[in-house]
Amino acid sequence: MLRHLKNYKGFLLTGLVVVILFTVLYFVDPMEIVNAVGVRNSYLVLFLLALIGGTSSLTSSSYYIAIVSFALGGLNPFGMALVAGVALFLGDSLFYIFGSWGRHKLSGSVLRKVNHFSEWLNKKPKWLIQLVIYVYTGFSPFPGDLLMLSLAFSNIPFRRYIVPGLLGNVTLVLLLAHLALFGISVV
Repeated sequence: MLRHLKNYKGFLLTGLVVVILFTVLYFVDPMEIVNAVGVRNSYLVLFLLALIGGTSSLTSSSYYIAIVSFALGGLNPFGMALVAGVALFLGDSLFYIFGSWGRHKLSGSVLRKVNHFSEWLNKKPKWLIQLVIYVYTGFSPFPGDLLMLSLAFSNIPFRRYIVPGLLGNVTLVLLLAHLALFGISVV
């Protein structure tokens, strides 16, 4: 039984963090959180949460909770977008690096499929790939891990990802913050 728990400890720990965050945010007003942490420290906490949240599919829910909480707590949505957008971009960039390293380890049918996908993707116009990156990172709640791995496996140069990836992550945070504020004003 303990051996099975060890296999799922990352998943269980992430679930525990999410449950604790939901519980705290249910009982504590977001304005109290920002006041307790302080505005400057809130941006630092948001940066760290976005950096960690951007590096894993399992931790992205805690990051979204933090965005909404800090927006409702009174932080400037544009400042939040700049701080958290950069952190998300950095977290996503780690997966690009991992994918670049991992591409050389592929073999057999997996390598053939990746090469086929790479050839297909490289035939597409550069602007279309950049638009897809921006839309995916800016308007999709899905983590950027898979996108970054796909781009790295496809040998899409990192420099083509920088602008749309950064702008997309900033857009996502700005959109989430404004939607949270709009949702509260409607209620």
